[in-house]
Formats: sequence, C-alpha cells, structure tokens
Amino acid sequence: TDTGLTIAASWLDRPLSTADPLLHLMMRERIAELASQVGEDVASQLRRLLPSQLAARGASVTDAARSLGIGVRTLNRRLADSGTSFAELRNEARYAMARQLLGGTAMPVGEIATRLGYANASALTCAFRRWSGMGPSQWRASTRS
Repeated sequence: TDTGLTIAASWLDRPLSTADPLLHLMMRERIAELASQVGEDVASQLRRLLPSQLAARGASVTDAARSLGIGVRTLNRRLADSGTSFAELRNEARYAMARQLLGGTAMPVGEIATRLGYANASALTCAFRRWSGMGPSQWRASTRS
C-alpha cells in the first residue's frame, strides 16, 4: 500500500498564516550567529564566555570546559596550541571588567575584587598594577580627570 502524501511544490512557497515574522527574523539572526561561530577557535569562544562566567561565579577552568562541552585537558591543550592559557584569558577578562567597573561605577575596589574572584582588594590591586602600571584607585582617578 502507498502511504505517501503528495503536495504541489507551489505550496512550499506559500507563507504560513500562523507564522510570526519577528520570531522568524530573530531565529535567522541566531542561526547566522551560530554559523559564524562554527569555525571559531577555543580561545575566541572562551574570550566570549569568560565575562559572563566571572560575573556569575568566578570562572574556573572546569566550568569553562563544561560550558564549551569539552574536557579540561582538551581545553588546556587547545589553548596551548593557540599560544595562550586559561589563566591568561581569565586575566584579560578580569582586567577588562575591572576597568569597566572602575570607570563606570563608584563600586569600592574591595567589592570589585570579590566580583572578579579575588580573595581581597590587595590581590586585585597587585594584579591591576601589573596590568596597567598603576593601582585601581589611581587608574580610576586618572580616567575621571
């Protein structure tokens, strides 16, 4: 017995009466975004992922690997192949977020340190001085003047 259904090809070109054009546009944009990420290397994926992980919970290598769907050893190996490490990328993200919080808020340095996963304000101050050549408070004052 034949259980197939045959329809005219012209029906495939007809718009659906229940289709949501806004949702369709959003889905096309999301698909394009995902397609552009297919060839993206792990370091680039991690650079995009780390700011949200830092804001949420401090960003560990285990969390990052899990979010990327790979093992920790694989993540570290791929980063090494790219000439970088998890610690270097996390520090890049921390520095960028510290500058953003120092320049755009009145948040105390101690609170910024906690948000970025540092044990205390002096640990952030030491790292920030290494990155920028000045302490966070000095950097904040120089950007506001």
